[in-house]
Amino acid sequence: IFARTCANCHRQGTDTVPLALTTSVNMPHPGNLLAVTRYGIAAPVGSVSRSMPAFPQLTRDELVALAAFTRWQHTDRPAWDGIGEAADAVLA
Repeated sequence: IFARTCANCHRQGTDTVPLALTTSVNMPHPGNLLAVTRYGIAAPVGSVSRSMPAFPQLTRDELVALAAFTRWQHTDRPAWDGIGEAADAVLA
């Protein structure tokens, strides 16, 4: 899922902030990462290149798997508990 959805922008050598440095990947709860992945982020005023597209085509299970993988791959923090419930809240 990461390879087909995220790796194009979130790979070494791009201008994108490394995922290991993002707040949403390092937070104690996965809700922010799930929401950002699902709904995207509009670019801040004056910064055309700092946006993130939405991925509404991802299923709940794909969002859960992607969040778990991203946390595992890009931090040394423990796995999130309750990713499924957090995904349900984001998708509600």
